[in-house]
Amino acid sequence: MKNILKFLLVVLVSLPLGLQAQNTTCVDQLKMRKPMAPYRYNTASKSAMCQTGRKYEFVLPITKGMDYRIQFFASTVFNNNIDVKIIDMSTGEVVVNVPGKLQDDEPKSPQQTALQEYMDLKKNKFIHPFFDFTPVSSTSLKIMIDVKEVEVPQEQVQEYSYSDYDYESQPRQNQQPAKEEGYAVPVEKNKGCISVYIIDRETEEDTF
Repeated sequence: MKNILKFLLVVLVSLPLGLQAQNTTCVDQLKMRKPMAPYRYNTASKSAMCQTGRKYEFVLPITKGMDYRIQFFASTVFNNNIDVKIIDMSTGEVVVNVPGKLQDDEPKSPQQTALQEYMDLKKNKFIHPFFDFTPVSSTSLKIMIDVKEVEVPQEQVQEYSYSDYDYESQPRQNQQPAKEEGYAVPVEKNKGCISVYIIDRETEEDTF
């Protein structure tokens, strides 16, 4: 009995380390999305409360005979500052390695970023990024999400110098150390939902 309780405790403690601990509010974001036939919702989809400055990952098993489509969604608090990498665990190949958004540019395809939408001029509508997989044999994909740290712009950082303080008249505990030029202080950790939305369908085989 003690071994069982110990095992359960280890599982509960390890949940927040990845995209395993799903938040109720975050899960609601997944429920809002409805796949269009012939795609079906894959229950491996995850949505969790995440924060800036941390990395998350989980493993998605995929099987031959199925097509998979993966999309990423994130709360606006992250401002799309998220990097996504997907690795084929059977070969070690990096099959996806994209930023959440491009810097000072617009994506030319829906596979160029993880979150920034692509404008399809032919359809005259925005398309949310997606990544399709049709495995030739059963394997697993490791999905890795790097939520970037947010820093205060340099012009907003107050600079101190030793000449600004009267060290003889002020108590030592109230004295401020000098800040190096160009130093940016990270802001308070931002938290929000990140969702990995997965849908699948049976692979269509060509027949005569």
